[in-house]
Amino acid sequence: MIEQAGIPVQSFENVKTFLNAYRADFSGCIIIDVKISGMDDLLQEEVTMV
Repeated sequence: MIEQAGIPVQSFENVKTFLNAYRADFSGCIIIDVKISGMDDLLQEEVTMV
């Protein structure tokens, strides 16, 4: 639906693939499926870092 509105979309199979592609200068909207493969690992890393 977003692509049909003419907005560029990029999908990622899992959290690690997303993080490898992420750039600090990214400008846009990030929509994340909380059930994406690897999300538990990402959340665990965040908790560990705090």
